[in-house]
Amino acid sequence: MLPLDRIVAWRSEDLPSGYAGALRALLGLDVRTERDLLRALAAPWGEHSPAACLIAGRTGNPTFARPLLRLLVQEEASERLVEVAKALSRTAHTGLISSISVVLSSNPREERRWAAAIVLSYMSDDTCIKPLARRLDDSHESAGVRGQAAEGLGSTYMCGPDRRNRRMRLAESSLLRNLRDPSAEVRFWCCYGLGALRSRKARGVLAHLARTDTGVVPGWWSVAEEATDAVTKIDGGEPEGRATRP
Repeated sequence: MLPLDRIVAWRSEDLPSGYAGALRALLGLDVRTERDLLRALAAPWGEHSPAACLIAGRTGNPTFARPLLRLLVQEEASERLVEVAKALSRTAHTGLISSISVVLSSNPREERRWAAAIVLSYMSDDTCIKPLARRLDDSHESAGVRGQAAEGLGSTYMCGPDRRNRRMRLAESSLLRNLRDPSAEVRFWCCYGLGALRSRKARGVLAHLARTDTGVVPGWWSVAEEATDAVTKIDGGEPEGRATRP
């Protein structure tokens, strides 16, 4: 976590690419304390906002979660929503999962539902499994939102302890049900999720998809390749990196 009083010590090379100008704009607002950062998050979106979201997320302070949730239901541009979602996933607590789930299930804008799925995907809290599984199972939802939900079902467990519990079985069942979805994007992320879970139940159908699925997800690679990687993980190996496709 980054203590807020160290913001002024940040240098351009400490930041991810593209954030230096946003940090200068944020410091131009004289942000030095948590109260100042809350004020910056509440201000209309401007040049400072990406840095404000980044820093709020890096503190991990739940004080910033509700202002970020308000941004999640106000912003419309996808690139802004990604900034908000990343920060909110680091600051949100279990008590906010139901509110984020409402955005995921019923917000009229697809971009906000997608951003809510990102938040739940990276909170590393298995309380998020049920709302993510419901969204993946909804065939009326867009492939983008459903794919993010499928990714989240795997990501929730990928970096945490091996919790073979009821929620993990729910995640596995949902991913298995959607492994033959008409959308290549949904199938791709179901392969990813089942690989992250190292699902022995899925090995047979994943091996079949690795031989037969011709779908490709732009910006990633083919469903067959992702299925191959999932089988490798299930068998205890680590897949090699792949070149993305346009």
